[in-house]
Amino acid sequence: GFDESIMGIAPEVAERYYIEPNKAHPPENVPGVMKAREICSQFRDEELGILYLGAWVDMMVLVEAITQGLEEVGYDNLTGEVVNDTIHNLSGFDTGGIIPTVNVNPDYPVISNHVKFAIIEGGKISSISDWVKCPDITGWLYK
Repeated sequence: GFDESIMGIAPEVAERYYIEPNKAHPPENVPGVMKAREICSQFRDEELGILYLGAWVDMMVLVEAITQGLEEVGYDNLTGEVVNDTIHNLSGFDTGGIIPTVNVNPDYPVISNHVKFAIIEGGKISSISDWVKCPDITGWLYK
């Protein structure tokens, strides 16, 4: 995967490098990123990075699945199977713009099938597109 370290390791190579991240960029000022940046600054001595943001959004989805599972079956009946089923049927979950609204189809179990195209210029990542839906590759993956 890609992270910001390429800009420090090889800035001359990174310049005008095109990327297609599947989440918002850490400098973006959308609500989900701003919240992650706020929490990150309380517990880390470094800026919010794209890999940390990816873990953040994954945990947002997991917490939502556990919450919905608890609401559905209660604490005593919550199992991994319930959480898994909840994740695979998650619908309309808003991550505050980190990724598009989460609508998981059990037949295509991904939390986001979108990317944003971006470019590195002057040591900064800049989006050059809105969210672009990726093609369904499940036929290729699960043959």
